[in-house]
Amino acid sequence: MLDLKETVSKKFYQLFGKDCSIYSSPAKVNIIGEHTDYNQGLVLPFTIDKSMILAIQPINKNSITIHSLNYNETIQLSLDSDINKLPLWGKYIYGLIQEIYNKTHLNFGFNAVVGSDIPIQAGLSSSAALETVVAFAINDIFQLELSSVQLARIGQLAENNHIGIRSGLMDQFSCLIGKKDYFFSLDCKNMSYEYHPLDLDEYTFAVINPNYKDPKASIRYNKRKKQCEDAVFYIQKTFPEVSSLREVKIEYLQELQDYMDNTLFQRTKFILEENQRVEKATKAIVNKDFQKLGHLLNDSHLGIENLFNASTTLVDNIFEINTNISYVLGSRIIGGGFGGCILSLLKNKDLEEYKKKILKEFYSVSNNKLEIAKIASSGCTSKLT
Repeated sequence: MLDLKETVSKKFYQLFGKDCSIYSSPAKVNIIGEHTDYNQGLVLPFTIDKSMILAIQPINKNSITIHSLNYNETIQLSLDSDINKLPLWGKYIYGLIQEIYNKTHLNFGFNAVVGSDIPIQAGLSSSAALETVVAFAINDIFQLELSSVQLARIGQLAENNHIGIRSGLMDQFSCLIGKKDYFFSLDCKNMSYEYHPLDLDEYTFAVINPNYKDPKASIRYNKRKKQCEDAVFYIQKTFPEVSSLREVKIEYLQELQDYMDNTLFQRTKFILEENQRVEKATKAIVNKDFQKLGHLLNDSHLGIENLFNASTTLVDNIFEINTNISYVLGSRIIGGGFGGCILSLLKNKDLEEYKKKILKEFYSVSNNKLEIAKIASSGCTSKLT
């Protein structure tokens, strides 16, 4: 991260010729709990050692100039900008600025440079890291005194209202509250959370990125959310106290199984079982029962594949390869599906052999570039200098 910080800082001075403040926001991995956040359910994330770095300086006019190192693009925008003329990464910034204004009615301007080593569209929350690092910096520089929940909500609204992704709140909130060497159990119904030591002994998590994203991923994601809402609407006819899938009891689902649309039944069943897996996985990590954790990861992936239909062929191929490697305790797709990465649990001593084996097996079925990385925990969105 030090090299990235230096690169971003130098680029800022090159473009704007002035000193700046530096902020950072981490990527995140959700150990288990997929599609549960927007159903007011449970998730189990931790922040990792990949970052979005922002160099920024306020200016005395209501305009924003921001350069992306990753895309080698500079954009200028204001509240009156046409979002359709902006690149995708710029649309996130525009949406964020609009939502901050809606919340605070404050006009402001700044120059900035942003750079990242987070893989894009890999399920590691690169967009949330961008949203949170910019929102956090604006909150700090202009003394808005917004809470972490409020900043996360602003990032979520930027995606919902300006990008067209009906995402939940987990990604942004995770970036803002991450804690090094800890994971946390987050209840998305009331945004309460509890930290737990991320002590894996001789085990580690590896992330396998096949570099594929379904071009219709956002459409399919939004469709899954709509199906969950439709399921709630149907269940309410018999059980009116239900306001989200979090409140559906297994007995309710069993009673309605013969009458409920099969797709809605499957989506609901997955969410109920996934919430249970989050609770079990929390206990498994705390108790260092890594065999149990591995089984839960596998079950989660199979649920995403078969009940939620949110996996891809390439990711399923990696999952199948993993199931035939004896020292891989478990694995699952992360990031909501329709692309993204696979999270694998194995011993540190087996990591190098694992990389060789999975590369060989994967390239026998695909020409996509496969990237494999061991991940470590990180902290939260913060000011560096």
